[in-house]
Amino acid sequence: MNMNNKTIIINHLDEYDLQIFNLYDLALALDLSTDKVRIALGRLVDEGIIVRLQRALYAKPSFSDQYILAYQLCKNGAIAYWSALSYHGLTTQFSNTIFIQSPRRIFPKVILGTSFKFVQVDKKKIGQFQKVGRGNNIYYVTTIEKTIVDCFDHFDYSGGWTELVKSFYKAKLNSKLFIEACELVHNISVIKRLGYLAFVSQKAGMKNFIKYVKSNLNDTYDILDNESAPAGNFNTEWMLDLNVSDEELRKSLVNIY
Repeated sequence: MNMNNKTIIINHLDEYDLQIFNLYDLALALDLSTDKVRIALGRLVDEGIIVRLQRALYAKPSFSDQYILAYQLCKNGAIAYWSALSYHGLTTQFSNTIFIQSPRRIFPKVILGTSFKFVQVDKKKIGQFQKVGRGNNIYYVTTIEKTIVDCFDHFDYSGGWTELVKSFYKAKLNSKLFIEACELVHNISVIKRLGYLAFVSQKAGMKNFIKYVKSNLNDTYDILDNESAPAGNFNTEWMLDLNVSDEELRKSLVNIY
């Protein structure tokens, strides 16, 4: 009986080209009990036909797609932050960690030699995911607009201020989607920084965004570069402490990759 179940599983994996799969989804698809499928999978693991990635998650030995694996680890999340910058071609810096934005708490994992960092955010900040792939080989990644806003919301997961300024300048942004992303993240200090950068860099297509930012200014001064010390150089037009000069900002854009 167990041998038959093994054969059924192998045939199903081959028929649907399943490189990575979940115990419970497999049991449902085959109309078998989870116990029977678990026993059969355990024997397939022992024989080296499949590998166990974590509890209830398995893959073919040749499987190596980190983004698809990230989706299987958090199906209601998306590739985000530094990883999304890399996906969209907005950074030359490389991180050994895959960053996933998630509405729930998940502890960091290391699977197949790759580190996965799950950044929990409020459900209200979740949105603007784009689907990549088809069938079982899919994952979600934040849009270019949401990626930029998310990164300025979390410098620590994004490669730092200097790299983000370059990424922002290089990104081809849709002003409407950019405003929607700002509404999702709902961080006024982030919005002010992005508005000021759009203004100083004279970024194309950002007039409506700049108007949006100026209509949402508050009475609190925020520092421009959140990674550096305050400078006391207060700008009332943007309600920012300009602790990075316009000249320094322009210099960082000279060698855009």
